[in-house]
Amino acid sequence: MKYDVFISHASEDKESVARPLALALGNLGLRVWLDEFELTLGDSLRRTIDKGLASSAFGVVVLSPAFFEKEWPNKELDGLVAREDGKNKVILPIWHNLTHADVLRFSPPLADKLAASTSSGVDVVAKKVLAAVKRGTVLNTTPIVLPGESDSDALAAIRLQVIKAESEADLRGALYEVDEFLHTHPFHAQARALREQILQALAAEQRRRPPHPSTLPRPQPSQQAPRSRFLIAAAFAGFLVAGVVAWYQIRPKAPAMPSLPEELRVTSGPRLSGAGKQFSDWYELCSPELAPGLVIQSAQFTLQGDRQCNSWAECKESSRTPTRVCWQFRLQGHDELPPPGVKSSEGELRVKVVPR
Repeated sequence: MKYDVFISHASEDKESVARPLALALGNLGLRVWLDEFELTLGDSLRRTIDKGLASSAFGVVVLSPAFFEKEWPNKELDGLVAREDGKNKVILPIWHNLTHADVLRFSPPLADKLAASTSSGVDVVAKKVLAAVKRGTVLNTTPIVLPGESDSDALAAIRLQVIKAESEADLRGALYEVDEFLHTHPFHAQARALREQILQALAAEQRRRPPHPSTLPRPQPSQQAPRSRFLIAAAFAGFLVAGVVAWYQIRPKAPAMPSLPEELRVTSGPRLSGAGKQFSDWYELCSPELAPGLVIQSAQFTLQGDRQCNSWAECKESSRTPTRVCWQFRLQGHDELPPPGVKSSEGELRVKVVPR
């Protein structure tokens, strides 16, 4: 298979769930297909799932209020379960801001399937998906090879190249290889740490080597020295300069490091208010765990919709670490509307990120 998993999701859940989950799965070594499985109104769920399973071993389906608002026909929802033959588990449901009763109301067959919930955090969900994929490689009649293993092998080969390096040129070759790896895995923590080790080794190598002859003070020829000696010295210096210029022109050039995000934006998707004058349960919205070397400078939470913080809604910061922040909010119902007097609002968390 070309991919280990594809992630089918409602467009409203892309930034808050699908993209952070794809990054977490990639860091765990899985090859993820994401961009072509953003579901919008009018799409065919069955055709989307069939397309993903043609190139992927497993399908991760993010079930959420926004997902069920697409009003899928029952035969399409039941088709997610029908993809399995009773032996091989190929559909991995993820519940986002849903309870068992919510899923049961929309699709009883889906409610009977064991699922992971984003309420435990995206990293926990990613580890559960990885465990399911690894179990699937044993249960399936045609085993697959996880692309993450080849990625780990590639990083191990680069590390071995650094250990065996005998010259600055060997170290620069390893630096080029790890930059190529980071070009496709920009948030891979082990690759970033290896790159820092190579840079430190290069700096130590440059301190140990003797100064280049072109940097040494050149003795001034005496007035009595023959003119031919002066010409020879000038020609030698020109040869050294030309050699340095040529080396800089032909040396391997490492690809530019991808720019780090200055601000992360996470949304909760539509959240239902309480009924009448009642408040809803507390909803929680968290930023994804930052990569090593990055910290949170500031975080701002707002509500979009007919409810605002401190205006028929309560908002509070529930937890914060240097690399992750969470906010909770709950929404008061609409007693001016006919029963049940329920509407929805959406939380938005903007996090400014800076280097540590």
